[in-house]
Amino acid sequence: MVKFLKIVNAFIIVLAILAGSIKAQDPPKLPTNFPLFTDGISSAPYLVTFPNIHEFHKVRGSITGNSQGTVHVYVNSGATEQSVFLEGVVYNINYVDVPLRTSVNQQRPQIKPGEVLVEANTEKFWPQGTAYTRREIVQFGCNDDGTRCTTEGFRYRENGDIYNVNEGTFNPKGNGHVHAGGAHLDHSLVDGYTTKMLVAPDSEKCLPYGCTEDPTGGWCPNTHKVVLSDEPNHAGCASDCKISNTDAACCRGIHDHNQCRASSQHFSNRCKNSYAYAYDDRAGLRFCKEVPDVIYHFFNMDLDCDWAVIDPDTKELSADSRKCLNRLIQTPA
Repeated sequence: MVKFLKIVNAFIIVLAILAGSIKAQDPPKLPTNFPLFTDGISSAPYLVTFPNIHEFHKVRGSITGNSQGTVHVYVNSGATEQSVFLEGVVYNINYVDVPLRTSVNQQRPQIKPGEVLVEANTEKFWPQGTAYTRREIVQFGCNDDGTRCTTEGFRYRENGDIYNVNEGTFNPKGNGHVHAGGAHLDHSLVDGYTTKMLVAPDSEKCLPYGCTEDPTGGWCPNTHKVVLSDEPNHAGCASDCKISNTDAACCRGIHDHNQCRASSQHFSNRCKNSYAYAYDDRAGLRFCKEVPDVIYHFFNMDLDCDWAVIDPDTKELSADSRKCLNRLIQTPA
């Protein structure tokens, strides 16, 4: 990490020296609160908050046109008055990790109801073409600075965390990988399910994924319900692995990729577009051959339509499901 910081600092110095000569080529300035890139120039990685998704759409073209790598748009859809707090990290093939924190060292950026948090230029953290992975969970019930979250009670349980996790491995264009320009994506319930999450790449060629079932619903087996200390009812649902901690349920030991049998059927039945257990590649893993400019991440939503119906003829999202997603994305006509 020290070596990484030296590289970053050197980059900032060079950027400052060259600023005068390249000023005319700089993209429009946007507010930035990445800890090491706070000069307001959007040619470096940044997080920026918009009051609503309409304001994002007004400058979407500027952001995507000047971003190196996919732009990630995190949306608190505002079904309740609850803020969500993003806890994420991106790391490259050498495990140089970058937590998604703000310039005031906020551990978890807050997204208030209706607000949008945008992450862009992520691929600037490493040499162009470097493959990288990202993992994100959502916390809530936190202080405004992202600390002391109610949902931290899902962490360090007897058999480990039970958060549902959004995961993605990206191979930028031109990096020589067989999947260059693409990404493998999944919404993992291998540990458990604690909050609704829907991820929608902005491309008809990349299918949406996630789960929008209520994690506190009666469908969760009584044996798998997880109660937080200050909640009268269960607040999350654990996987078979976290409850039994056996090699068979957790796909350990002799239960490898070829031998592991499906577990956590309560997830497979209710969250058909998520990764229910280790090695659930067939049902849960998404491959996006050409990653679009924008990937939307929705939280705190209350949908009355089915966003995941596949047209049997085209193998693409049905027209009705596309309309359902477009209601969330609210793309201008």
